[in-house]
Amino acid sequence: MRNRSWWWLVIVLVAVAWMAAHAQSFGVRWDGKELRVAAPEVHFLSGRVFERLRNGAAVALNMQMTVSAGAKVLRRSAQRFVVSYDLWEERFSVTRTSSERSATSHLTQSAAEEWCLDQTAVSTETIARDHPLTLRVEVRADDPRESDSPGGEPGLSLTALIEVFSRPSRRDEQSWTLQRGPFRLMEVRQNGKSSASK
Repeated sequence: MRNRSWWWLVIVLVAVAWMAAHAQSFGVRWDGKELRVAAPEVHFLSGRVFERLRNGAAVALNMQMTVSAGAKVLRRSAQRFVVSYDLWEERFSVTRTSSERSATSHLTQSAAEEWCLDQTAVSTETIARDHPLTLRVEVRADDPRESDSPGGEPGLSLTALIEVFSRPSRRDEQSWTLQRGPFRLMEVRQNGKSSASK
């Protein structure tokens, strides 16, 4: 009986340590106009996505950031990125195909992921600085049968992107979700990042 209790204690401590480490890895930044996130320990250019890139396929990633107050969404930003990988240089190229088109290249994995997150900043115009907020970031990789199809249109409208995230993710779909809150803008501005738990 004591051994069982001891193992439960170990499991709980490991779970708490894991949650604490991942909470610290998700930072919130505010420049007075837009909210951005930094998640250096979250790697969405990995696993099956990276395997597809190594095999020469371009991968489309859909990313959405929402700021909510309770159940009400106050602001939303959705972007679509097409990522490719240079096998010889071992560097990533990324093109944002939604809103204003922009691109960058010769990036490491971490730099490419950071660039995508930075490009998905959400406006805080008219949001009160002392209002409790929740920030949610979602990333979904397109189905290979859709994103790798020859002649397929890589760009999606904002409405189409929002529709992508309105449906539950499929079991075989690679997706990542980060959530932070509640926090207040004045806390982020003062500290440089939110200290609220994930």
